[in-house]
Amino acid sequence: MKKMLNKSNIFSFILGALIFGGVTSVFSFSFFAQSVGYTPKNPDFEVDNVKDALDLLEKSIGTFSNIEDQDAKIMINSLKELHTTTQELLETPYWLNRLIKGKKSFNLLHSNTEYLSYVFNTSNGMESLAQSPYALDIVFKNDYSSFINSQYISNVDAYAIQVPTMTSNSSPSGEASSSYDGLAPYLAFDKKSDSSSSRSAWVGQKYANGYVQYKFDKPNRIYKLTLENLFDGGSNYVTSFTLQGSNDGENFTDLYTGNNGSGNNAKRSFLIPTLQERYQYYRVNINAKGGNWPGFGEVNFYCFDV
Repeated sequence: MKKMLNKSNIFSFILGALIFGGVTSVFSFSFFAQSVGYTPKNPDFEVDNVKDALDLLEKSIGTFSNIEDQDAKIMINSLKELHTTTQELLETPYWLNRLIKGKKSFNLLHSNTEYLSYVFNTSNGMESLAQSPYALDIVFKNDYSSFINSQYISNVDAYAIQVPTMTSNSSPSGEASSSYDGLAPYLAFDKKSDSSSSRSAWVGQKYANGYVQYKFDKPNRIYKLTLENLFDGGSNYVTSFTLQGSNDGENFTDLYTGNNGSGNNAKRSFLIPTLQERYQYYRVNINAKGGNWPGFGEVNFYCFDV
């Protein structure tokens, strides 16, 4: 920006730009841009200029928390006239986080299905959500079902809290343990697939079922679990399991029971269909298996700190 206006003028310009929408918005954005000496990336004064205008507004008044509730509602509701702009803003982690953090009245996001549809039904929207702690907290507690059923749910995995690549039962962090250490439990969390040439798996006690678990450094809320059977999945494989959570390592709560199929060591993903409490310990308890040996080549828990 070449120069700044005082905050009342800036606010007036932005509200004017947002409220009119459509064809009028182009003129309003043009007027705003000229007023602040700004040359937009987009000559039609659409998405880029709206973001820059909002950015200038925040810088001029310090924080969105200084905006009155009614003004905040006018601003966000006026964005409905500019659907593409609304989508672009909600797909931008910086602004999704800013809008929700700045004003709790921006809980409009979880009560307005039109806004949420932009988040849940676009790949960028889901990635933005995963990077926006305040937005994620609201969504988990108010619309977890839409989150977990989004066709783009896999887009959030890269931003989730996961078990680190374990090199021992307690390194680099957390703690891996099991009911019986035929092969060390951390080998289920070393990010390596089990194979005949390089055994990399937790294996429990012969003929028994048992469990393998991981203790995070602090409680998190799980939304996804992945499992991979032993390399000899044709003869030794887990068919049924129960995911459990605990905060003391002694008392565990059943969270989800799943069918792991049979006969191969393909990695399978299980989305947790209902919102769970926060737990520090997550355990995969084997209910049934094929063959004599219980075990997993790989296990991973996907969580968020919400």
